[in-house]
Amino acid sequence: MTAAQIAATLHLTGLTQRAFGDAIGVSKMSVSNWLSGTYAASANAVANIHRLRAEHDADLARIIQLANDGAPMILGAHARGRDWSIGLAARLIDRLPDAEIVWD
Repeated sequence: MTAAQIAATLHLTGLTQRAFGDAIGVSKMSVSNWLSGTYAASANAVANIHRLRAEHDADLARIIQLANDGAPMILGAHARGRDWSIGLAARLIDRLPDAEIVWD
């Protein structure tokens, strides 16, 4: 996985480097090193990044379904926190520009 792919996944999820590292079981410094190209992520880390992305995608699919049913997306209500929710909201409005998004 390239530094650009990791950066895109980090941006997509809305997480900070620290939260991203915590979610995949590595330090913030490891994430920083990957992003700078100093080191490559291990196979285990890459698998965890893919798992995290799949979790974000699954959350998005649920939110899209709820939005299609007329339910608003409530920002800040996710167990992973506000940044994760904001990342989901950005992806939601990319797909459904008229979706209702409210702050918790």
